[in-house]
Amino acid sequence: RFDFPGLASLLEFDDDFIFYKAEIEFHPVFASNSQVDYPEEIIFYTTNKLNGLVSEITASDGSTTEADFYYDELYDENTYYSFDVTEFITDELNDAYYDPDCGLILFMPEEIYQGSLERLVISGSSNSTLRPRLKVYFLFYE
Repeated sequence: RFDFPGLASLLEFDDDFIFYKAEIEFHPVFASNSQVDYPEEIIFYTTNKLNGLVSEITASDGSTTEADFYYDELYDENTYYSFDVTEFITDELNDAYYDPDCGLILFMPEEIYQGSLERLVISGSSNSTLRPRLKVYFLFYE
């Protein structure tokens, strides 16, 4: 589960900016693919405070969006997933209120998690260089 406790602070900015893009970047634990390969397809769902799935994060045309997977074949040190959450963040901030109980939960497509042994172990907060990050991009103007 991904929560964004600092997201409400974006509402405190002056109006001299344009929210451009947001993405989540997360890294699998180093060498956690020694017995089972990293999954190549990851999707996200919005979730409530009880981790109930609310809706799948989709593109503006309604199609399923997946995390981009970047595999460092040489050293496996810079392997990571990146997922565009621009529409999710925009939707959450549009009404000038952010619900702290709303979050995102990582999932694999149904055909993968029901019929395979694929898994993903994500680096957590104990490893500051590889912990999940929300990258938010703005355009400031005068």
